[in-house]
Amino acid sequence: MRAVVRGAALVLLICAARGQSQPDAAEILKKVTQTYQDATQYEFVMDTTYTDAAAAEARDFPTRLAFKSPDSYRIEGIISEPYGEKMDLIYDGSTLWMYLPKSNRHASVPSDRVTPNDRALGHFQPGFDALGEARLLREESIAAGGGAAAECYVIRFELNAETVWVDKSRFYILREDSATSSTIFKTVRLNEPLPDDLFKFVPPQGATRIDLPR
Repeated sequence: MRAVVRGAALVLLICAARGQSQPDAAEILKKVTQTYQDATQYEFVMDTTYTDAAAAEARDFPTRLAFKSPDSYRIEGIISEPYGEKMDLIYDGSTLWMYLPKSNRHASVPSDRVTPNDRALGHFQPGFDALGEARLLREESIAAGGGAAAECYVIRFELNAETVWVDKSRFYILREDSATSSTIFKTVRLNEPLPDDLFKFVPPQGATRIDLPR
């Protein structure tokens, strides 16, 4: 009799599990987009690995992005082809500064030459609409900031074969994979206070100024 009861209970559990529908990928992405749109300041520390198929090697690029509304930002570690080294960009709302840490060189763009595209560089939005139809692959736990684990939705965009890992509780993007790169968001801070000094630049001692072409 007890075996029959246990068997009946098991059947009920299986049926209940099957009756639970998985979250809709579109609804998850909508919450992610809203989360980032509502942020007035944020800071991300990212580690991106680019795979060079021709050279059969992987290259790592750590970067940092900090933003404070309306348009102040700091971006560290971006690739700068003209100068052959990584570059930092700091925009304080009027002047755009460029700094090359390796060679200790800097340049600036005054307010009358800062373009709308320059002002928008610090704005981070997921831009899911351009990636086409999405589907929820699975749910899994991945390492998050500070070594803690985060439960994530894993969503794939079929058009561009891109995959994102979304924190289930906060709707933060924690990882993005494409055919040529993988980005791990090691730090994600939204709406946490950021110091004003973060968005100001003072040339370090001995730094050389670069004159930009007009």
